[in-house]
Amino acid sequence: MKKLIVLCILTLIISIQTTSADIISDAVYYSREMYINKTGKKVPEKQAEAIYQSYFKKQAQNERSIVRFYDNNGKIGYRDEKGNTIIEPQFREGDWNFRNGTAAVRTKDDKWGIINEKGNWVIEPKYDLVLNFSEGLAGAVKDNKLGFIDKNENWVIKPQFFSALCYVNRGNLYFQIRRCNTTSEFHEGLAPVELDKGKFGYINKEGKIAFKFKGYYPCSFSEGLACIDFGDDSYGYIDKTGKTVIPPKYVTASNFHNGIAFVRVRNFEAEKRGKEERLKKHKEWLQEQKNEPKKEIKQQENAKSELKNTNVAYADINYDTKQKNKMETAKTNILYASLIFLIWLIFLAFRSIRREIKRNNDDKQN
Repeated sequence: MKKLIVLCILTLIISIQTTSADIISDAVYYSREMYINKTGKKVPEKQAEAIYQSYFKKQAQNERSIVRFYDNNGKIGYRDEKGNTIIEPQFREGDWNFRNGTAAVRTKDDKWGIINEKGNWVIEPKYDLVLNFSEGLAGAVKDNKLGFIDKNENWVIKPQFFSALCYVNRGNLYFQIRRCNTTSEFHEGLAPVELDKGKFGYINKEGKIAFKFKGYYPCSFSEGLACIDFGDDSYGYIDKTGKTVIPPKYVTASNFHNGIAFVRVRNFEAEKRGKEERLKKHKEWLQEQKNEPKKEIKQQENAKSELKNTNVAYADINYDTKQKNKMETAKTNILYASLIFLIWLIFLAFRSIRREIKRNNDDKQN
């Protein structure tokens, strides 16, 4: 069951094509999921999922599930479905999982190679980019040109195709798949390549161009069909002659498995509601920006009023303090005056007593 879940997630992540390398458009964000058959007709979800599960179950039985993980330092290693570490973290980038017993990885020296399940090099890390093997060949980049090598590293197809975008942000497949030509792998005898900047076509195993097409970011062939982005969030399907067999009306598309493909169609009502909601928030933001000066003036007026009230309060406090100080000073002065007056009375009494004593003494002598 774990293998099934892992393979389902992997296939959806790798096969679904997004409309932007960095930003998901409204059409994709508000789209609805559905399944279609090879005539483009909708297939009931339960029926389609049962068909899909049978395909992935068969794949899981034929291949061991080994997926990558990151350590605390951001290095990549690989674990099995039980969580056991198969290959210790040591790589800067790498394929999401092993296919046919191998995976492409990038070393700390920014060179790509291919390892087996024991971590040994099948292809030494010496390429600017290398894709995993598919139908006996692996895409490899040398001097910014894409070619194909066999397992003995012989150039079966010499580097000649434009691939400057092929090794940009390869790790984030879901959001960056259109900026990295990870689909330049052979399936059913054909491989999509970028012939020139923005011009695509399919080649055979001899390196000859099978056909060109007007569109962008092709998928690999599966069950005779390949999804193509015809531009402006419009995916359709072509056959091996380049003929469009399912018109471009999907915002994302994936490969066919057991006659079923997972796609997304535009949900115009949800898209409209989303745009209206964003417009409403934008207007509210503009109104807030417009009211900002008024708020600032009000805040300044409130600050001035508070300052004025504070000054008045301080003035009242100062007045009360002064009055209190005056009263304290008056009390002190009265106390000092009373004390001086008392001392003066004592002095007068003492002097009167002294004169009386002297008078009595004089009378006695006479």
